Amino acid sequence: MICSKTLVTGLALCAVLSACGGAEDARINSRTTESVDYISVVVKNLRGPFIQEKKTKICYAVFAGPQGFPNDPRAVVLNGCKDVTSSVEAFLIENLPPSQDGYVVSFFEDMNLNGKLDTRSIFGIQVPDEPFGFTQNPPLTGAPTYEKCKIIPQRNGETFEIQMKKIGGG
Repeated sequence: MICSKTLVTGLALCAVLSACGGAEDARINSRTTESVDYISVVVKNLRGPFIQEKKTKICYAVFAGPQGFPNDPRAVVLNGCKDVTSSVEAFLIENLPPSQDGYVVSFFEDMNLNGKLDTRSIFGIQVPDEPFGFTQNPPLTGAPTYEKCKIIPQRNGETFEIQMKKIGGG
């Protein structure tokens, strides 16, 4: 699989794209996450349900450290996809490996079910053409950093919310 560099560089999503075959496999402080096995993520602002007769998928990738984030698919520790059935979807991301660096969970909505994050060129820079989001909901001011997106869960089942975004609206 070939991933183009994007303004929101790869969105940690190029890594998840190859995992979207349908397998459903997810507070910042200084504490380790060794005792946390699973988290809940609520993803909001999905667009597929508002397009009549349209099916979409929501795919995610979990990183457990800054090494390789966001472009290296080998750095992804968990990933999966599922069909979108409403504008809000919930994920239970289980089997989190221990991490001293917290986690980043990235999502994208595969609007055309082609199994990849589509991009387009704006002033010669490749940007995502499908909705995407990250833990901590960083602002769209360039490529995300691990530090701006990371979460450190305090307990099993802790819930994090992600607002999906789309460059250029729509």
